Amino acid sequence: LGYDLDFTGPQMVITIKLYAMAYNLYDGHLLAKGIEDRAAKKCAPWAVADVPGIIEYLGYTFNFSTILAGPAYEYTTYAAACDGSLLYTADGKPRGKIPSQIWPTIRAFLISIICMGLFVVGTGHFPLLDPSDPQSATPVVLTAEFLSRPWIYRYLYQWVALFFIRQKYYFAWKNAEGANNIWYAGFEGFDKDGNVKGWENASNTKILEFETAPNVKTLSAMW
Repeated sequence: LGYDLDFTGPQMVITIKLYAMAYNLYDGHLLAKGIEDRAAKKCAPWAVADVPGIIEYLGYTFNFSTILAGPAYEYTTYAAACDGSLLYTADGKPRGKIPSQIWPTIRAFLISIICMGLFVVGTGHFPLLDPSDPQSATPVVLTAEFLSRPWIYRYLYQWVALFFIRQKYYFAWKNAEGANNIWYAGFEGFDKDGNVKGWENASNTKILEFETAPNVKTLSAMW
């Protein structure tokens, strides 16, 4: 996809999971002790009371659907999808009408394919790096020919080029979203009345909201 895929991506995801687990355990400890803590109460749904076993922890850390591109959701989300408690009560009864995971999975997959196509075609027409040698050659936007163009041309060219560059991230994230939805890890569960909450657990980004964001706050929230 135009760059070297190395260990830094998975390392980032694992690091996020590691410190998220630490906070989950800390919140669980405070709640178990009855210690007043505003943050712990707010994060109570994701608090972990006991240290998971090594198999459970490694399964969460190296989960196939999140290890490459995330998202690094909470351990309780992973555990509930694995043991079925997300969908069923302790006595085996459904918590609500269980929705099919087919469309949420296929939808994310189709979006990822569209994004991959946009990236491949778009970066071919509006490259930022030299396609012949992207690692070593002078980037297209720093060549003398490009810098001699009017500033409005350079601005618009880079704006369009960066739009196509972002498609490779959308491709990876939407692909990962579908990989989580297929086993209900992306499913948010049911409300108290048994109604479906949605499929946002594994959503890395909201593409349209990000691309049309009116301010930095919305940009950071949607990315």
